[in-house]
Amino acid sequence: MNVSQIKKKVTTIIILLFVSIQGISSQDLEYLYGKVVDVETGEPVIFANIHLKNRNMGVISNFDGGFRIPLSYRLLGDILVFSSMGYESEERIIDEFLKDSIVIVKLHPATFQLSEVDVSASKVSKAELSPEEIVSKSISLITSNYPIKPYSQIGYYRDYQKDKNEYINLNEAIIEVVDQGFKAIDSTTSKVIIYDYLKNEDFRRDTFALKPYDYNLREGGKVIDNAYLDSYGGNEFVILNVHNAIRNYKISSYSFIYILETDLLSEHSFKKIEDTFLDGVYLYTIEFTKKISNYTAIGKLYIDKNNFSIYKLEYVVYDNNSKNNLNIPDKNGSIKQIIFEVITEYRMKGNKMYLSFISLNNQFRVMVPPKFNVEFVDFNFNAERLEKEKVEYNGDSFVLTFNRDLNGIKTNNLWKKDILFKGQSIKINRAVIIGNQMVLYPALNKVKFKKFFEEFNAEKENFMRNLVEFNLPELRDIDDNKVGMWSTKYYNQFREYFIQEHNLNPRFIDSKLLMDKKKPIFENQSMSRPYDGKDYWMNTPFQNSVKY
Repeated sequence: MNVSQIKKKVTTIIILLFVSIQGISSQDLEYLYGKVVDVETGEPVIFANIHLKNRNMGVISNFDGGFRIPLSYRLLGDILVFSSMGYESEERIIDEFLKDSIVIVKLHPATFQLSEVDVSASKVSKAELSPEEIVSKSISLITSNYPIKPYSQIGYYRDYQKDKNEYINLNEAIIEVVDQGFKAIDSTTSKVIIYDYLKNEDFRRDTFALKPYDYNLREGGKVIDNAYLDSYGGNEFVILNVHNAIRNYKISSYSFIYILETDLLSEHSFKKIEDTFLDGVYLYTIEFTKKISNYTAIGKLYIDKNNFSIYKLEYVVYDNNSKNNLNIPDKNGSIKQIIFEVITEYRMKGNKMYLSFISLNNQFRVMVPPKFNVEFVDFNFNAERLEKEKVEYNGDSFVLTFNRDLNGIKTNNLWKKDILFKGQSIKINRAVIIGNQMVLYPALNKVKFKKFFEEFNAEKENFMRNLVEFNLPELRDIDDNKVGMWSTKYYNQFREYFIQEHNLNPRFIDSKLLMDKKKPIFENQSMSRPYDGKDYWMNTPFQNSVKY
């Protein structure tokens, strides 16, 4: 498509929507904004590749199809190329993007016809090769189709959580990786340099969701149900890269891919589904599955029909015992809850395949301690304070100290509840509230009272932990928090790396500037921005306040 044709199609394919930039931070005002959607459904095209044609720089679209390009590139009059698996590629003049607009770019699903020669060749190929043979051949040719010499890749890294559709705890970075080639072990030989990083305060920060995974949950924390995410002795970026099963084809990556070279074929069942294409390259689409008692795994491989290079690997593992929150089928037709999902895409550069992006998504559960709780229990409350508060005092009482003021809380029927002491039920005559304390008067005669409190005082250290249970399930604070009630929230954790540029002649890196792989990215890491570092940018997601 030439430039004149592009201009003629502007009015039918691109819609310029002028929007208020309220809610976008000042740093965003130097960007041009766009969104990639399916022309037929209007749905976002996720992870579409967007690159500057004459510079081989670019970004990947977000979950809402959104992306941004630095305003400075508009002054260069470049052309943007949009491509995604199963869609026809499109080109747009960057001049069409205006500073205070979001450009809606519509991609057309691929429709193509093979020539008679292609059809014949395809029939022969399909007759000769089973899905297993195609996959086996693609794995055996990895060192032929992917670089074995050192190269570097510079890209936009981010990790964040999603609370339903809201981005929270967004951390961003520009990172360069100097890879020694596919015959070397990535985790031990690759060098990582951080150009820039940012804890994005424009998005909500959630303290509990930020905690490390903690399966003890003594003071609240987070876990991945029915799964375990190892730290691999590294930081967030290291964890993400371990899940690149193509790059790590000789070592274990994740369940149930394990070692791609030896385990993928033996662990799954394979079938061919309808072919697709990307940038004019015809691709086999191979679906593979694994089903065991508690899990179902579904994967897809997109493999070049000519040289058998793997363009894309998608893999998702479901919990067979749980449904997703929306209770509607996902892209695989499953309503089961996703445990984790990995998407890895490569693109051809010259005659070798280089990483385009990798995305790792897992669900986790946060256990939040009670907002309303009993902090301390004592006996024989201070009589002077009771007298000062003008409350009747008879000397025989429990005092429950809560973590918040109880004023305004109704005590109706609390006196009908019991205290369980060593399994013995003790009736309560009445309850009185003073500030953040509740005084409970037990119904005991003098003999039982004396015996009870002798035992109480003798074992007071273990009183709350082992001896006594207060039956107060209906007690709520003024915010309707139930006493002692832990709450559970589900989030999705994402780690993603989107390549903006490849360099086949990597620069020398001083070892003092390398990222410490055993330390979190956002904790006092070294940074090294090269002279051309301004050419790389953070493709920060749009906030919910931005409307199209």
